[in-house]
Parts: sequence; C-alpha cells; structure tokens
Amino acid sequence: TQPTDTSNPSGVLHQNMQLLFSEFDNQLRRQRAIAGMKEKINLGICISKPPQGYDIVRRNGQRMIVVNEVGKKIRKAFTWKAEGMKNEEIITKLKAMGIPMYKQQLTKIFKKTFYCGVLNHSMLEGRVIEGTHEKLISKELFLKVNNINTQSFGYGVPHKKEDGNIPLKVFIKCDDCYESFTGYIVKAKGLYYYKCRTNGCKCNRNADKMHKLFISLLEKYTVKSEVISPLQYQLEYLYQQQNKESIEQELTLKKSLTEVQKNIDNIEESYFIKKEMPRETYDKFLIKYQSEKNNILKEMESYQGKISNLENYITNSLTLSSKLSVVWSSSPVGIKEKLQKLIFPEGIYYNKQNEAFRIERVNSIFAAIAIATQQTPENKKGTNHFSDDLSLKADRTGLEPATSAVTGRHSNQLNYRSKKT
Repeated sequence: TQPTDTSNPSGVLHQNMQLLFSEFDNQLRRQRAIAGMKEKINLGICISKPPQGYDIVRRNGQRMIVVNEVGKKIRKAFTWKAEGMKNEEIITKLKAMGIPMYKQQLTKIFKKTFYCGVLNHSMLEGRVIEGTHEKLISKELFLKVNNINTQSFGYGVPHKKEDGNIPLKVFIKCDDCYESFTGYIVKAKGLYYYKCRTNGCKCNRNADKMHKLFISLLEKYTVKSEVISPLQYQLEYLYQQQNKESIEQELTLKKSLTEVQKNIDNIEESYFIKKEMPRETYDKFLIKYQSEKNNILKEMESYQGKISNLENYITNSLTLSSKLSVVWSSSPVGIKEKLQKLIFPEGIYYNKQNEAFRIERVNSIFAAIAIATQQTPENKKGTNHFSDDLSLKADRTGLEPATSAVTGRHSNQLNYRSKKT
C-alpha cells in the first residue's frame, strides 16, 4: 500500500525489497501457526472443522466439540450397521428422521475414526492419537462396523433395490469353492436362477427349486404343537440356569446400592437438617460414598439388557417358530434376509452333487427345536425324555443372538415337569 515510483530502477528495487520482507514475515507467521497447530493436535485437540454430527461450543471460555442432535441419529446408524442392516435401509431410516444421506457419504461416516474418539491428521505423520472431543461411539462398535464394510464391495449399497425373486443370494454359498451365490434372470424364459460366483464352477440352480429346498429346510426348525409347552418350560429353565450367577450378582449390587444411598441420605440429614456434622466430615464421607455409588452403578451397567419379560419373549419366539416357512414365503425381501440370518448366522452351503444344504452353525433356540421335533413324546414306559435329548450349548449372553453349532446330542440332566406341579 506504500506509494513507490517504479518508473526507475531505484523504485523497482525498493518495491522488491518491500515484497521480500513481506514474504519473509508471512513465512514466519506460517511457521509459528503450524507449530501451534501441531502442538494442539498432539494434545488430542481437533484443529479443523469437526465432521457431521458435532458442534463447536464454548464453556467457561474453553472451546469444546460436542455431539449434537444429528450426531445422536448418526450413532443409531452405526448401531444398525453393526446389527447387520444394509446401507440402503439405513439411508432410508435416516432420511425419515430428517437426515439426508447418500451412499458415499454414509460409507465415509462409517470410516471416520473421529466418531470413536481417535484423531487422524496429516500433521501426525501416520500416527493416531486419542482425542479430547466427545465420543459418538465406542471403539469396539467402530471396529465391528468397519469389519462388516471390508467384507462388502464398493460402498456396500446396491445401485438397484433388492430383488424379492432372489432373497437367498450371498446368503447361500457353494459347498465346493465356498464362494457366495449371486442371482440373475433369463429374460427369454422369465425365470430366475442362482449361480456360484466362481468362474468355471458351473453351479447353477433354478430359483424356484432352490426356494422349495430352503422351505423344506425351514420345516426342520418349525415347532410342532405337541412340543411347544415342554420347550417353553425348557428354554425358561435354561435361561435362568445360565444367568443364575449374573442374576444373583445383580441383586447383590442393588442391595449394596441401597445401603450406600442410605448412608448418603444419613449424612445429608446430619449436616443439612440436624446440623450435627461439620462441613469437613460431611465432605469426606460424601466423596467416599459417592465413589462407592459410582463404582456400583458402573458395574451394574454390565448386567443391563437382560430380558425383562422372559415368558412372553419365549412365547413370541415359539409362535414365530411355529410358522417359519409361511413367514419367510410371505415376507418382503428385507424380512426374509433377517430371518435367514437369525436362524443361520453364518449362511448355508449348497452341495450340487447331493442337491442339499449343509449347515455349519444354527441359532441355539432353533437347534433345540430341530432336536425336539425329532423326539417321540413318550417312551414305552410313558416317561417323557424330551429335555434329556436337548443339546443347548447357548452362550451366557442369553437367548439372542447366542448361537450354537449342532454337533451332537448331550444330556443336560433336566426333565420336563408341568408348571402346575
């Protein structure tokens, strides 16, 4: 902005010197700014604009990055993805909640480490550090979601809507090469087919025949009316036995929490109402009891999520199990896929030589149903050994989603008795 006469060599030299010193000053400013940015990011402070779902706020003069209402909805998207929901369905749900989303944007969100509290920046030169901002999800959930993404192609979202004529694609795998099946239509005949993705495998199958074969498989896991009552009792008993230790521990923690809360109420009464306790003593005991209370509450979190109404839950499950083939046949493709995954979590294998399915893993409840449907109600002496033949190797996580491979029958030393007795 300083006037300079550039009509002579002296003026040109003077202007060049001014520009040179200005550039030098800018370089010094840049060096100091970058040093400050590196120092902040090494402390876990985000120096750039946070991603979607976060707001920058100031509290007590401090700059903080917190989760906003959009972030809470994005958190649900991570949970849905971890539960096996497809990106297309997640996008539809988010749009219904007022969050516009497209497939590439959703995939980028799932891959951002920022949401699990980890900073990744070019200034860190390949390192990742723990951020000071509020976490949207846990690291465990982030890793689970991204493990699902690595198993899919591209953005994991089909460009076309799922075809209800071929709901078993990807779910069924070839028993020879272990590759998933895909589906296609022969337009000249108007017929759908499944085929193995491996070139040269030549494992093709008419879709209608494959569906009939799958329905026959579902019939093996359908509850028969004569075993509903004993199976109801058996599953309730099994759940109580497997979670007996957890239930007892939870009751103990609740009792301890009641005692600690009672102690807090007593010291508050002594200090605020009766004026019998000095402030120093009150603060000392309050810190102690609050610490105990927080530890108990933290430990109780691991026992949350238990089935509150076990009897109704099992009744509804058995009702569904009594008409599996009908539910599968009459449901839209999204429900079919969820039902398939619920019963056979790892999919099934098709053997083209035998024209039959091979199963490696079955949900523990349906494994019990399959065994129950093969038993006769009574032996020659009139004794019911239904529960002796059940092989329920369910995990201690409860009824769902614990699964078990059906590898054989093992007696669990339980006999069925009517609830009335």
